[in-house]
Amino acid sequence: MNNTVKKDPRETARYYRSLGLICRQQAARHPQASWKWLSEAERWEDMAVRVRDTVKGPAIGQPSNMQSLPDLQKSQRRTRSA
Repeated sequence: MNNTVKKDPRETARYYRSLGLICRQQAARHPQASWKWLSEAERWEDMAVRVRDTVKGPAIGQPSNMQSLPDLQKSQRRTRSA
């Protein structure tokens, strides 16, 4: 029997962002280890974005099937030359 309680993804993303903020504060307090704290902050913030995107989908203007810029330029050139 699984007694795991599912949390709201927005709450989880908020929690991850707060952990990122704490890491940034630690980086300011401990300059000799700031590289470590800033990388931890980036990791938590990336996780928050991933959780947020699972709820909202990709950001506006960033469809998941979006072509890369070079591929898009190639297809535009082919269309113009035809």
